Amino acid sequence: MMNCTSSNATRGVLLAALAVGLSTCVIDSVPIPDGQPKQEPTAGASDNAAPAVDFAMVLYSTDPVVLVGLPKAVPGLGELVIENPARNGWLARIITHGDGSFVAPVNAAVGEQVLLSFAGRPRQPLLLAATSSEAAEASATFAAAGGAPSTPGSAYANVQAGAPNAAGLVAVSAPATTLALGLTLVVMDLARSTFASAVAAPDGSFSMTLAAEAGDELAFFVVRDGTANGGRVFRIVVP
Repeated sequence: MMNCTSSNATRGVLLAALAVGLSTCVIDSVPIPDGQPKQEPTAGASDNAAPAVDFAMVLYSTDPVVLVGLPKAVPGLGELVIENPARNGWLARIITHGDGSFVAPVNAAVGEQVLLSFAGRPRQPLLLAATSSEAAEASATFAAAGGAPSTPGSAYANVQAGAPNAAGLVAVSAPATTLALGLTLVVMDLARSTFASAVAAPDGSFSMTLAAEAGDELAFFVVRDGTANGGRVFRIVVP
């Protein structure tokens, strides 16, 4: 028969050995391989804290103010909220196009700061600067040549809108010497929230097409390449 009694010294040796064995088991059960990669944070709710409007892709006229978002101005289709605290909290909500572009008339004026927020992201401020000198000069030339008709026609100054073709596209063009080199003309169909733009050719002419129907009113303004702040808005009607 086995004798289960032991002395205090024996018990101390056994407990010490057991402690060493347990420590060894813990270390051996959690190996830490060399060169283990660090765990990167995954995309999630924190993405909603990132700004979504790329102001490098946003143009605007200054009289009246219309914001034009070029493709990729925002990440894609979604709700864009525009606010103007200077106008008693004026606010507008628009739905952007799938390519991230948009057209938005805004109750604002030069010198005011509007706030833009896309898809619930943080609001981003945009200070509306005065028209560049080149765009202002082109606007003055248009105004002098076209006058101020009470009812827009199919042409203003040298800018002409054609009738829709079979594909529903309208050509907007102007002859040589209409624009100075380095200027772009932006044409908008405000009722359809669509737009097109064309850089002036070396001879000052331009041509572009956009989807529109007979009777649609098209608004256009000039902006200098590399800037966002364009000139005043002029209007023509699709014949």
